[in-house]
Amino acid sequence: MKTINRRRILPGALIVCALFFVLTLLLHTDTARGALKNREIPVMPGQTITADNANRRSVCRLYYPKLELAADETTVFPIRVSSPGTLEIGTYVNGKAGLGAALYRHRSLKPSGRLKGRRIQKFSRKNIHSSSMCFSIGEAGTYYLKLRAGTALVHRNYYFYANYVTYGSRITAGKQYFGANHSGKSISYYKLTAPSDGLLTVDVQDVGMPKASFRVRLVTPRNEYLTNYETLRTGDPRTYIGVTKGTYYLAVKTSDPLYTVKYRFSPARTVRNNSITLASGRTSSGLIPASSGKYCWYVLNIAAPQEVSLRFTARAGLGGKSGGIAIGESDPNGRIQKTHVLNRKRGSVTLHFRSGNSSLMPPGKYYIRVSAAGRGSGSFRVDRLK
Repeated sequence: MKTINRRRILPGALIVCALFFVLTLLLHTDTARGALKNREIPVMPGQTITADNANRRSVCRLYYPKLELAADETTVFPIRVSSPGTLEIGTYVNGKAGLGAALYRHRSLKPSGRLKGRRIQKFSRKNIHSSSMCFSIGEAGTYYLKLRAGTALVHRNYYFYANYVTYGSRITAGKQYFGANHSGKSISYYKLTAPSDGLLTVDVQDVGMPKASFRVRLVTPRNEYLTNYETLRTGDPRTYIGVTKGTYYLAVKTSDPLYTVKYRFSPARTVRNNSITLASGRTSSGLIPASSGKYCWYVLNIAAPQEVSLRFTARAGLGGKSGGIAIGESDPNGRIQKTHVLNRKRGSVTLHFRSGNSSLMPPGKYYIRVSAAGRGSGSFRVDRLK
């Protein structure tokens, strides 16, 4: 098992305890459901605490020990976790206090009982501090949180909370959820449903780890891969996937034990492998579902020499290391001469058709093919400007 420390420090001089209560309300937010109401709960040493499911809780339970801790005094709280996943222990400390925290698997607290890779987070003085430690929990059960005070801590001068996030879950459109992975080699699956053909807009973001990266792909219930792994990072957390009506699983691989995952669904009409005549001033749109083999042809009927311009825009995912939606220009015989790939890194292209040095397109029938590039997919729109 491993742990990752996250710390936020608000600079300032010694702040009174009353102000600390106000700031803890501001510090603790749940990105999956928005700001939560805090509930302060007094606890005695050794009292068992049940960790909350971070995706289902309606309040944030802040526990504070009802005692005064002398220097080097240690207090242990059993933490009950009902499912494997990531266990997050958060602490708030105020005033001239140093606080260490560690998690153990066994009550004995002997070295053999420590969680592998656990770290003890200590806090400096004269500031308000908040920190959370994330532990990968391989099985449900009771774990033991050890809090150690380096200097005297008066009760209500520090709080802690305990949340857990399961490895994968069912998610619904428009809601943000916490996600968790056991290790960088493990895969967590998030079940989602598309009520019709349409576009999935997928966001996977870190929670306090700015250098985190996530590899995502779409899988069917039969474990068929519709896309290859596509990498999302901090600052670039979004991709798009075209789908037909049905149930799917979003597979996520990452070494980050705690993150957020969200998707939105937009209905769209799948192209029908047919030809569409695109007259001047006309607009058309369509969907290329992942691994569907769908495509369409746009036909330009030019009766007299004229200027012709088309603008394509797309919301498309790479579907792997590269890919997207391919816009292929063909010659009068239908052979593709040039291809433009649109994806989340390049969302649009304007094509100006001409003949030689002339800005005019000679009479004839011309074709533009729209299809998937690699394992990319998504939705597109074309506007004939001239």
